[in-house]
Amino acid sequence: MTIDPRTPVLVAVGEVTNRSATVVDPIDLATEATRRAFTDAGVPIGHRIDTVATPGILMIGRDHPASRIAEAAGLRAHRRISCPVGGNTPQYLAGTLGQDIMCGQVDAALPKPAIRHVAAAPPAPFLWQARSKVTTKPWAMPVPG
Repeated sequence: MTIDPRTPVLVAVGEVTNRSATVVDPIDLATEATRRAFTDAGVPIGHRIDTVATPGILMIGRDHPASRIAEAAGLRAHRRISCPVGGNTPQYLAGTLGQDIMCGQVDAALPKPAIRHVAAAPPAPFLWQARSKVTTKPWAMPVPG
């Protein structure tokens, strides 16, 4: 079976839980989860991220969470997408970015799902990248089909 080299694959995940009574800025949580995802990748990947995408995390009118996450994580992503929060937004972003990778418009993306609430962790940010450019971990198996 031949797999297209532009097939999007999940490269890494990162998650943070804040159970303290102190309110933490969601961008700080997302940035720490991003750093953990970079560590989880096992190889340097931050310099490859060209797209950061997130639903608006407690977004105020002037806010742009994707830009704030990119800047806080030291990413040079030229494409930054902050969109409205909705029930299917994380899945929509994953599908859209996966298609962009397959079409060659994106090399590596950081889709950041929405935060459940301020005192809790953001669901794991994960990194998509074209398969041909990924160092696979021993436990990572391609899914046929």
